[in-house]
Order: sequence, then C-alpha cells, then structure tokens
Amino acid sequence: FSMLFSDGNVQVKKEETPLTVEFCEPSTCNASKLPITEKLQETCTDDIEETLVCTRNGVCSCDTFLELPNVIDGCDGYLLAKTGARYPTTIFCAKTCNCTVGEKDIEAKLQKAIKSVCAYASKDCHDYLANLYSCADEKDGIDSVETVVRDLVVRQGRFIALEGSKLGHPALHQMESTLHDGSERVIPVCGSNDGKGQDAPDSTTSFGVRGEPTNLYFLNFVLVALFFS
Repeated sequence: FSMLFSDGNVQVKKEETPLTVEFCEPSTCNASKLPITEKLQETCTDDIEETLVCTRNGVCSCDTFLELPNVIDGCDGYLLAKTGARYPTTIFCAKTCNCTVGEKDIEAKLQKAIKSVCAYASKDCHDYLANLYSCADEKDGIDSVETVVRDLVVRQGRFIALEGSKLGHPALHQMESTLHDGSERVIPVCGSNDGKGQDAPDSTTSFGVRGEPTNLYFLNFVLVALFFS
C-alpha cells in the first residue's frame, strides 16, 4: 500500500491518481445531490456597493441606480457604459430585481460541486459523477427534481459528468479522441462490470489502458517540461 504526496502535504491514495475517473451508472437518481433553486436564490444579493458604480461614482443604492438615464429597461435591462459596453442590471441589483435562478446558475453549481469533490479520483468524485450521469439518463428519482433543474440535467448532465471525469490539465486529454477512434465513452451499468458496483471505480488511466494508475502530478510535470524544453 503506497501513498503519494501532493502540494500542501495532502495524502493521495494510489487508486486516486488516474487522470480519468471511471464510473458506472447506478439504477436510480439521488435527487438530493442535485442543485435546489431555493438554495441558489439564498445567495442572490445586491452587490452594487462593491462595484465602481458605487466606489467611483457614488451610486450605492439600487433605487437610485435604477433611475439612472443610462440604465436601460430597468431590472430586465442593462447599464450602458460610456464605452458602449452593456452590463446586465442584475450584476448590481440582483436581489432588488427579484432574481430568478436560470440554467446557467444551475450548471455553474454543478461545475462547482464537481470541482470541489474531484480534485482526485476519489470515491466521492466517482459517486457524484455516477449519480449525475444516472439522473441525466432519467433514472428513477429524477421526477422529484424541479423542472428547470431536471431539464438542464437531462439535456447536459451526461456531458458535464464526462467532462468532469477528466482530471488535471486539459492538454493531458488531447489524445483521447484519437485513441478512442472518435467513439464516445461507454458507461457500464453498476454491478455489470466484472462484478463491480457503484463504490468500485475502475483502475484505468486517461488513455483507457487498464493497469496501474498514473501519477497525475508526475504527468503534469512531464507535459510542462516538454512544452517549455
């Protein structure tokens, strides 16, 4: 049993070092792991006091801001700068304008969650990606999810999960499409891959070659050395 050490003396297990997280597809969707719009709305705030509109121009109230002549169409519009640039009103006064959670917010939440749990090919990372893929495949449980979340997950969840499974620098995955002959990765059903279940991710490198996991940090180092040599 060996341990690897990364920046900050974080201990990483040998099985957590593949460049691609190989996960299987569960038979159900755990809706509790998906974003909830109500919780996203709780983070909706008026940030005008932190912008140049306030610190430089002295307009620190959303009521005053919305009355400015260069604020076009109020809450549904934008601030027209002297340069011609347009800045959505909600950047400054989201809470005042009764901000609603859209698909971009939901996707950003998914990406943030993946980034949080997928620093390495850990069990938590495997389980999160597996569940997202299962929900995107409309497995049992997805119907309890809010419509706006469900629509986004069903349409883009597979892609988000597969992209999230690629760890390290994007350059390390440039050869994948060639080595896979342009074919899409096939995600096995949990329990059907040589008896492996959801809690047993495959030990496979980013190039689809079975065997010992690859040291992510070593390959990053080699790649950078090649680029700058």
